Amino acid sequence: MTPPTTRSLSRAAGPSTEPVHASAASAPAPSPSAASTPLPPHSDLRRPASRRAPRPWRPRGSKGRGSHSSVESTDAARPRPMQPGLPSMSPRDAARECRPWALPFQRMSERIAANLSREGAGFFAERGVVAPPLANAVARSAVGIAFEHWNVMFNDRTVEEFEALGLGDATSLSGQPGGRVMAKLGGRAPLWPLHFSGPSMQNWVELCSLAPALSMVAGMTYGRGGYNALVGPTLLRSFGDCSAQRPHVDMCQPRRFNELKPNLSYLVALQDGTRVVVFPHSHRFLPDENGGSLRKRIEPHTVVLNCGDIIIFRQDLVHHGAASIGVNHRVHWYADGAAPSDKSGTFYINVNVSV
Repeated sequence: MTPPTTRSLSRAAGPSTEPVHASAASAPAPSPSAASTPLPPHSDLRRPASRRAPRPWRPRGSKGRGSHSSVESTDAARPRPMQPGLPSMSPRDAARECRPWALPFQRMSERIAANLSREGAGFFAERGVVAPPLANAVARSAVGIAFEHWNVMFNDRTVEEFEALGLGDATSLSGQPGGRVMAKLGGRAPLWPLHFSGPSMQNWVELCSLAPALSMVAGMTYGRGGYNALVGPTLLRSFGDCSAQRPHVDMCQPRRFNELKPNLSYLVALQDGTRVVVFPHSHRFLPDENGGSLRKRIEPHTVVLNCGDIIIFRQDLVHHGAASIGVNHRVHWYADGAAPSDKSGTFYINVNVSV
């Protein structure tokens, strides 16, 4: 007898009195999971899926052809290719033992808001951000960069004065008692020193990933679109008996400073004993013209950084590199709040005759 359909049951006034006999083939025995304890009402739990191996794929419309249909047997025998574009997962034991750098986001955000505002000192140092093994590895790689890959930067004299003396390239400085040179290894994105390869390249990439994280902390602090313009990195080298650098700021037009989202500079020390001289609160007393004097006499403050330490300061803060002896390397970035500010020149400050 044909079982009644759903439509016939809905039209009937009462339940059907005829028993429905199902064939043994169409009513399989219940699985062990079906006899388990019933789920409580309104429960979000679900019974676990069957542990049996999944059935091979069958094209639509093949249901009911039997478990040994020609389509299924042919499809199961043919090895199916992997989906394109899906990379394989790396093993868990391939993870690095330590992080290349670590940032205390909340604490740094509070320090940025307190120290880099108009009323703040204009700078602060954070200790132990970069892991010493990574900083030391990058410093060792930087030692091997030949002089022809560096550019002359201003030392105790301007770049124009060095060019007038015939010292307009880094190679000519190699025979001098000492000095400062720089290697511009990127504008918006990092460029690679020519001899970096293998582990040296990996170390450099991991160090460069720190600057976007610092900009994220600054963007979290000030909001207003965050920091989208990151200029750098620039690798700085001082060597020999190096004189103190001329006091300056990192902007050509510091009077056009945006206090709502100040432009910042990051400097990472790769070696112990890296010294930076800053003039606290000097951003509030800048002269109107390049080479002018501060409108208030400010005593300098020397910040001593060890391997892996960083200093963050406003780009309109007066600062300079301290005198040093020997070879020292550090990495520098500019973080501009809007479009990249003009870095084609240097705004010097005369701090010796400030009132």
